[in-house]
Amino acid sequence: IKVWRVDAAGSLQHLELAGTCTGHRRGVWGVDFSPVDKVLASASGDSLLKLWNLVDYTCIRTFQGHEHAVLNVSFIGALGMQLVSSGGDGLVRLWHIRTSECAAVLEGHDDRVWSMDANASSSCLVTGGADSKLLLWEDCTSEEKEKAQQASAEAAQRDTRIQMLLLQGKHKEALDLALKLRRPGLMKTVLEDHAWKSLTLAMEGEETDKDLDIGTWVEGLEEDDLEALVDVCGRWQTTARNCDLAHSVMNEVFKRIPASRLYRMEGIASFLDSFVAYGAKHLRRLEAHTSRAFLCDGILASVGSTNVLPEL
Repeated sequence: IKVWRVDAAGSLQHLELAGTCTGHRRGVWGVDFSPVDKVLASASGDSLLKLWNLVDYTCIRTFQGHEHAVLNVSFIGALGMQLVSSGGDGLVRLWHIRTSECAAVLEGHDDRVWSMDANASSSCLVTGGADSKLLLWEDCTSEEKEKAQQASAEAAQRDTRIQMLLLQGKHKEALDLALKLRRPGLMKTVLEDHAWKSLTLAMEGEETDKDLDIGTWVEGLEEDDLEALVDVCGRWQTTARNCDLAHSVMNEVFKRIPASRLYRMEGIASFLDSFVAYGAKHLRRLEAHTSRAFLCDGILASVGSTNVLPEL
């Protein structure tokens, strides 16, 4: 790439070579000057985009992602912090200059994208290709960000709703909502809270919590929710911290759900293989703990006392 300097009057009749940018391995199809910095962007047949420093004409950044020749490149945005490029693969790509990462891939053309141009605010982009199409692209970043924020707010409200149900002792309703939202962490919280409450009532000789019976709850699940529950238990059982909860829930599933219904579930065979393998692993771990407990009994007996702890 050769950069030329015009005279003080801006005349193109007397050009002076200012510098040469060397680095592309094939022909350069397009260039664009940054609106804010002394930087030049180039698009080449070697499928690369490059940024060049116009002070010393060295390459300061390379963008990789196109699989065919890059035919156009342009700075967009008021601050010129993004690039847009089009190529022989029919794709238009948006790039973050600071990270050199491809932020988006716009698919719409079926052949080479020969030309493109953006409006002054960079809110719209027009592209023209060898497929005889003119496409208008609109920047929906703000709308997508607003949707994401709204979805995050709604998720926070639903999480708060589950916590409120839990505080009110409505374990079944809280568990139903957590499963519908596919929130394994909240499901675990609800099940553990229910287990502790039931254990406390049993120790005090009171009637156990009837708000939630796991077996009855499992029987009433729809197919999608049952598959989601089995999937969650499959993930829980991979860790020692959650394996007891997973096996407790799956015990109710195996007791209450007919085998014919379970076999219709997608991926049940691989789940069962994994469940048996992890079950054997956790059993060996528990047996090792039991052996160590007997060792402690032997040590206590050898010192002549098995009542070294004060009575509570």
